[in-house]
Amino acid sequence: NRTTGQELWSHEWITGANVNAATPLYFDGKVFISSSYDKGCCLLDISSGQPRELWRNKNMKNHFSTSALHKGLIFGIDGHTGRRQTGVVALDPKDGSVVWRRELGMGSMRLADGKLIVLTEGGELFFAEASSTGWLELAKKQILGFKCWTVPTVANGKLYARNAPGDLVCLNLGS
Repeated sequence: NRTTGQELWSHEWITGANVNAATPLYFDGKVFISSSYDKGCCLLDISSGQPRELWRNKNMKNHFSTSALHKGLIFGIDGHTGRRQTGVVALDPKDGSVVWRRELGMGSMRLADGKLIVLTEGGELFFAEASSTGWLELAKKQILGFKCWTVPTVANGKLYARNAPGDLVCLNLGS
């Protein structure tokens, strides 16, 4: 409760490593949760005041990057650092089915102005349409060296990205 600070409800979501790094995604009286460590994802209906699982599967396993909702689809990075078969996935929130998948490796993702901004763990930056028809790449560029886990930030027409050693890159996104 925002007035009293009292907990309204909770939902147990335990991973093998006790890590839930991605922020839950709220929309339309529902909460999408996702974790790596072979856990998966779940959509909760919280409109009645108590959580009720609508579905649960392993089609999206966010390691550290939070998913985003755009035009009725959930977009996110599925996978775990250091493992194969990681990349961007679009899920249908109605049933959790995969609409499309693009293997890019591990990384982080942000949605801005209808575009997916993906920074891979190896420092390659991708821009793609947040589309229901598949991965529609607009641009890509190597901007940093390994290890990039921080989600790029977009502000005032600029994109900021950094890697673990602390190298910072600023790109002008203006016309």
